Amino acid sequence: EVIETLRSLPAPGSRYKIYIIDEVHMLSTAAFNALLKSLEEPPPNTVFILATTEVHKIPETVLSRCQRHDFRALPAQVIATRLEEMSAAEKIKVDPEAFRMVARLADGSMRDAQSLLDRVFAYGGDSVSAKEAGEALGVVDGEKLFTLSQAILKRQSADALRVVSDIFASGSDPRIFLNDFVSHWRDLLLARFGGKAALTEAGIPDEIAAQLLEQSALVSGPDLQDLIHIGREGSDTAMRSAFPRYLVEALVVRMATREPVEDIARLIARSGATLSAPVSATKVAPRAVPANTPASAPSPTSARAPVSASPVQPQPVQSPNGSALDWKRFVASASDSGSKMLGEYLKRVAVEHFAAGQLRGSGPKISIDYLNDPQNKERLLGLLAKLGVAPSWDVKLTQSDGTSPTESILQGEKNQLVSEKMAEIRSAEAHPAVQNLKKAFPGTTLKVANKGRA
Repeated sequence: EVIETLRSLPAPGSRYKIYIIDEVHMLSTAAFNALLKSLEEPPPNTVFILATTEVHKIPETVLSRCQRHDFRALPAQVIATRLEEMSAAEKIKVDPEAFRMVARLADGSMRDAQSLLDRVFAYGGDSVSAKEAGEALGVVDGEKLFTLSQAILKRQSADALRVVSDIFASGSDPRIFLNDFVSHWRDLLLARFGGKAALTEAGIPDEIAAQLLEQSALVSGPDLQDLIHIGREGSDTAMRSAFPRYLVEALVVRMATREPVEDIARLIARSGATLSAPVSATKVAPRAVPANTPASAPSPTSARAPVSASPVQPQPVQSPNGSALDWKRFVASASDSGSKMLGEYLKRVAVEHFAAGQLRGSGPKISIDYLNDPQNKERLLGLLAKLGVAPSWDVKLTQSDGTSPTESILQGEKNQLVSEKMAEIRSAEAHPAVQNLKKAFPGTTLKVANKGRA
């Protein structure tokens, strides 16, 4: 119905009919279908302009029949200049700081900036100061933001709380204050890492840029980044809260009392430098043993000490011609000869007896089933025959029951890797710098990365 009404409107004296549909994503499915017919076969000399801020809600059938033009947000300086021109046309005297205030709140939208400027005009009349504009918009005075951040950087939580109390007592909108608070810390970040050029590009006036540069010099780069992270997360939480003031107070106290960030490399280096004297060792006399104790009897300490039993490795067996039968070497040669899959399954077998003409071992079911397969077993016998130590081979491979006294090649490799990692950890923990670091941070543990570095 809307489309039919638009098409029936006369356009006297004009060569084109231009229809602008704002917020077109709000149309229903039926309305989009009706519009689609006009887009497919547009009337002569007719132009449709579809405006939206949520282009993803437009059906693809409509988008495919339109020329798309994406408009970028306007810089704050451009908006402020345009507002100044509008104020001059209306013959209303406005403080330049008020224009910058409105431009910052508009966030790149000229339409929003005009609406905010109308609110300022209605509040101040023919002459509007920056203070009156701030009161009309609920914006926090910029000097209070500098005072608040100064108290946080100097770790003066009581002063920070007083500034927050003054801000809320003046009737500032909590949401606008939190936006300005986060934006102020972002400006400090630009000043700290981008300098005057970054502030100028962001449209920040010279006098404010000078204050930002001076204040940002009071804090280190890592500390500033940490403060910005805390401030952003705390502001997001406060905006969603029913009691934003309480969360803002907790936020500024947390920022003012946080521990400074310290680079871990410098901390370790400084800890190592403090170790100026060698650690003295105190000689402890051995505990006396009663005279009636037999010499062969173990001491109570040694009796309690755990005894680790290493798995028994299959020993090489001498063949009749003097060469040794080595199970690891045989598995490696099996893999090198083109039987890589066979070699991988042989690695999982714990060999209990490997002598001329005999092979006994056990392993997981999947490996044993593979090796006992007639075709695979024939390949295994062929590789054993190439050793030339026996005319025939008796091979018996069974499923492991967990009682084998030997370990497989694969298990040995895993145990070796674990031993190497533990040795690296012990070596790293013995370093004086690491010992001092563990004293500074009790409970610190070391782990070995995948590449073998602790």
